[in-house]
Amino acid sequence: MPPDAALKVVVGHLNPNRVALLRQLALRWPSLMLVASNAGARLLEELWSQRRPAAPGTPPSEEPIPSLPPIDVVKQDVCRELGDGHRLCLIPAPTPRWPLSLIHIS
Repeated sequence: MPPDAALKVVVGHLNPNRVALLRQLALRWPSLMLVASNAGARLLEELWSQRRPAAPGTPPSEEPIPSLPPIDVVKQDVCRELGDGHRLCLIPAPTPRWPLSLIHIS
């Protein structure tokens, strides 16, 4: 996929490693859009600019942090057209263990 193509990533679970991956995608695809639950969007906004602490004796990372891409917030059941007659339906399904959870059905 060329870097100028639109890319949407559904974020159904979030942790620091996933945020690092999403940052790399944001650097590669300027037209990246994230899709997340309301709680997921809030956590993304909170974690996006945080850096991991440097290991003792090493300098802190100077890797650039891209701007947070736009977030399509899913607050209730919603279906999105994917093209070629395909649809993706997302349902927010928070649980105590996974409060950001999105379930997808097609």
